[in-house]
Amino acid sequence: MSQDGIVDQSGTAEKPSDFGTGDAAIFNRYYTQIKIYDRRVRGWHDGVEKIFNRYRNKGVNTDARDDNAYAGKRYSLLWSTIQTEMPALFTNVPVPVVERRWKDNEDLTAQVAAEILNRALIYVLDQAEFKPAIESAVFDYLMSGRGQVWLRKEVKYGDPITPLDAPANDQGDQTNGDEQPVLSVQDEYLCIDPVMWCDFGYNLGRNWKEVNIVWRRLYMDRQQLVARFGEKIGNLVDLDFTPQGVSGDNNKPNDEAPSLFKLATVYEIWDKSTKKATWIALGYTAGPLDVKDDPLGLKDFFPCPRPIFSSTDTTSLIPLPDYLMWRDQAEEVDTLTARLHRLIRACQVRGVYNSQFADLARMFDDALETDLIPVTNWMEFAQTQGLKGNIDFAPLDDIVATIGQLYTARQQAKDDASEISGVADILRGENTGPEMSATEARISGQYGTLRLQDRQGEIQRFCRDVVRMMGELIAEGFLPETLQAMTGYVLPTPAEKMQAQGLIQQDQQYQQYQAQQQAAQAQQAQQQPPQQAQAA
Repeated sequence: MSQDGIVDQSGTAEKPSDFGTGDAAIFNRYYTQIKIYDRRVRGWHDGVEKIFNRYRNKGVNTDARDDNAYAGKRYSLLWSTIQTEMPALFTNVPVPVVERRWKDNEDLTAQVAAEILNRALIYVLDQAEFKPAIESAVFDYLMSGRGQVWLRKEVKYGDPITPLDAPANDQGDQTNGDEQPVLSVQDEYLCIDPVMWCDFGYNLGRNWKEVNIVWRRLYMDRQQLVARFGEKIGNLVDLDFTPQGVSGDNNKPNDEAPSLFKLATVYEIWDKSTKKATWIALGYTAGPLDVKDDPLGLKDFFPCPRPIFSSTDTTSLIPLPDYLMWRDQAEEVDTLTARLHRLIRACQVRGVYNSQFADLARMFDDALETDLIPVTNWMEFAQTQGLKGNIDFAPLDDIVATIGQLYTARQQAKDDASEISGVADILRGENTGPEMSATEARISGQYGTLRLQDRQGEIQRFCRDVVRMMGELIAEGFLPETLQAMTGYVLPTPAEKMQAQGLIQQDQQYQQYQAQQQAAQAQQAQQQPPQQAQAA
């Protein structure tokens, strides 16, 4: 029994049936899978959270009046690196190209179908907010080492469909017993949801082919629960999650925050082995909230492509964030930056003066550029060698020299971090210079993007997989009326299709009849004697 009162059978269960039967067994099975994943990736989660805190400069003292403020001064190297790499990896929405694989035959139907699907994809990429979703995935990819998106189809229903043979006074609510009425479809569209790095999970295999369960975590309020799962179940789900900052405690389910701000933790789980999508909530352990059989009907079943991973090995799908590879250099830059701020603050004009001549202090306090400071006892002041004998300043040569050396050391640490992260290659490819020849500029540009080619190829693969999934959903799941509205193609009505099919059948029958007649004539000619054949 776990701390939240849920049975944990991860140590004894060998197959899904070992969890028992019924709705509670379904919940326990998938919740156990999620808990196993959370335990395996706990170290990775903690490390990524530290990276995000560093990106935001969270916890840095920015009060310059504090004596310890300069101890927390940092150089925003991580932020600069991410902002440089993102435009190099993804900038524009891809242009879909739908065409036949083999073009050696004239297939008018296939050509028209390809053109319709191509237009539909162009429309959907614009309407589904493709670019923000991919940018979010690329950002998570650079920060955490993994990025993902989630596809879903939304349908806007209208009034119930009235059968053609229904009575005239029928209002259209045609049901058989407890069956729901068939509703008309007003609109249908695709949505691309960005999935935060910590809200996506799967059974941890050695490679993506071994993954047969994926899920994403959602947070839903009471209104969303009722709208999605109905009043019967939506009102029974406990709101177990409190957004950070609502109360004094951070994300604790037992705090006393107002229920208006609480949310329910819901998991949307897609199991390839059963071809079912299941929704469970931590605040409802009696069973799943909903179960659907293959909701999208995709070839690979999952509503998401293979994620984009930064660095993995052949033993695990837990990624390694890029920042960990050059974290030591970044921390060295932060240390040198803090020392520079301390020395720069100490680099001030400081000194001592003879207290017998108190007016000398006015030279640096309130005197203007052309002011003259009166000296009451000039003879004594002159005998003590004037300003040279009565004022002395703290030496700054050593501090200034140290500052210069620190700047040099910090630049070297920045260069080392840039070389490891790949930013130096990006800048090297851009800084070709006007004095270079065309060949030198081309070679320099190729070298500058050499290390990025693999990453750019992975981002392109990710976008291509998303577009292919969208094309599959459009081709197999959208109504002809929707395609006509999206593409501008006037598609035939069902009556016109039947008429065309009838004409095609008639043409096929006529061609078959002609073939039979020709075969009969050939057979009759072969059966005639040679003399009759010559006479003929």
